[in-house]
Amino acid sequence: MSYLNCPACHLSLRAPRASYMAPEHCPRCIGRRRVAIPLFPSPLPTRQLIANEAPEAKRAAGSPHD
Repeated sequence: MSYLNCPACHLSLRAPRASYMAPEHCPRCIGRRRVAIPLFPSPLPTRQLIANEAPEAKRAAGSPHD
């Protein structure tokens, strides 16, 4: 299953099977801020992408003795 994610508000939508039905811009950002932010495709929803990046950021910020 693939997802369409918004980099600004972190909304995740399941990508429809028919690609012509997929929105190009985030509906939440359009509705709330009146800004058209393009969605990016991903195999994971935003919350899992952020969770996967958190351990990497910890390792990068860790002490040089690790």
